Amino acid sequence: MTTTTTSSSSPLPSSSSAAAALTTPPETRTTRPRKQSSLRNIKKNKDKNNSSSSGSNSPEQTLAVPTLTPLHGFLTPSDNLAMRSSEQEPSSHQIELPSCEDILMHGRLCSILHQYRQVDQNFDFSNLVGTTRMSLQGFVCSHTDGAVQDDDDDDSFAPSSPTSLLRDCLIQQHTPILQSLLECSSNDDVIVEGFFTNGKGLDAHSRMEVTVFNCQAKRQFIVVYRGTSDQQTKPIRTKEIRKDGRGGASGVVLHPDQPVQVFPSFRESYFSTSTTTTTEQLETQVFALLDTLSERYPFCDVVMTGHSFGGALATIAGLRYASSREMMRVSCHIFGSPKVGGKAWRHTVNSTPNLKVIRIEHGNDPYVNLPSEHGSAHPAAKIVANAAGGGGGNHQGSYMHVGHTVVVTSPDHPPKSNNAGGTAIAYRFEKNKPTPKNFLGLSLVPKTKDKKVASQHGIETYVRAMEQFARLGFSWVKNYHGEDGKGVTGSGNEKRQVV
Repeated sequence: MTTTTTSSSSPLPSSSSAAAALTTPPETRTTRPRKQSSLRNIKKNKDKNNSSSSGSNSPEQTLAVPTLTPLHGFLTPSDNLAMRSSEQEPSSHQIELPSCEDILMHGRLCSILHQYRQVDQNFDFSNLVGTTRMSLQGFVCSHTDGAVQDDDDDDSFAPSSPTSLLRDCLIQQHTPILQSLLECSSNDDVIVEGFFTNGKGLDAHSRMEVTVFNCQAKRQFIVVYRGTSDQQTKPIRTKEIRKDGRGGASGVVLHPDQPVQVFPSFRESYFSTSTTTTTEQLETQVFALLDTLSERYPFCDVVMTGHSFGGALATIAGLRYASSREMMRVSCHIFGSPKVGGKAWRHTVNSTPNLKVIRIEHGNDPYVNLPSEHGSAHPAAKIVANAAGGGGGNHQGSYMHVGHTVVVTSPDHPPKSNNAGGTAIAYRFEKNKPTPKNFLGLSLVPKTKDKKVASQHGIETYVRAMEQFARLGFSWVKNYHGEDGKGVTGSGNEKRQVV
């Protein structure tokens, strides 16, 4: 019995035609050799073309799907358009308020870089790289308790290694610095990971410094920026303010990757070269260390912090790092920082979804209002109003703050009320923030002889105010001013949906 097979491409035969095909002898059946040969030729030509173009017809090549996006790691920027947020629709990371303990620890780290020069201006923080909290406590206790090694000990006359000699020197001369580092956090281990400076041959008063700390208890890499001594005392100087056609302080482009106007001295100091090399910028070394730490300790946030001039540098570093590492959460917790850039700068910083900026202002610190357009109170007030969404009249020459502002007052400088304790008020993107009443007037820069101005701007004042919140139990910010009305949050600060 002869059987026939039908092609899958031909229509299915009916029952009558199938029966006729079985009863008809094979030699009398009708076929279509021309059509079959044509289909056979098409298939051969198709196989020939595939073999000539690709060389093989493997299933992997046939089922391969084209890559829609280029592959890249979470530390490297992508070629696609970056996602942007806005002040009206920020990301959850951008509006998250830090705890009082975090702000206090970051302020103390800034204070260490400011005060260590009083002990020894040539102290090198790189000697402490990798030293744990337990080791620091051992160094401090062995020096403060006056521990003397027993002469009967067999190891008392053993030769000391260079490392132990170096640490003995640190114990004898730099105990206050080690003690300050231990006081930054009560129980958390804060480790020095790197110490970078600019300007080869310059002393601590004439150079910019960057120190990288690692706090695994909080899952944070903390980068502390500090300018020169003169820059920290006066972040904005009259001779640095150049007048443009509108009478405002002119700016310079930050970088081709961020073509926004910033204050010239901030950009010049930030992109300065490192001490160890004459070609590599300080930013390159700091970012390389952060990338290494991120690979070694994943799922950690990067916190840029600094006081005064260092706060402005930390803000620039935060934008630069967050823009090039889109998958990293970056925060800027800065103290007494002046304004860095104008309207385009503000838009760029506030629209970066993985970057959060928290500015801490103490009382009536006058330097936070600089630079201004004309050095008077009215233009500065107009800048703040425009930044908060007020009237028009804004232009690229106007300097503005970025991020959120937390205004802190302490019993030493109480507000005009009967409140005996300290207060802390957070303003979301400067919204509803009152106009400063004791601005500098026609003077662009306050005189250094004014001790009241210097005391309000010093990092010690900021740290002392934060310590009062932590130790005396003053109420810290839980939400933003003007957004804690009825129907939004409850008595337990729980969030509610507004219908």
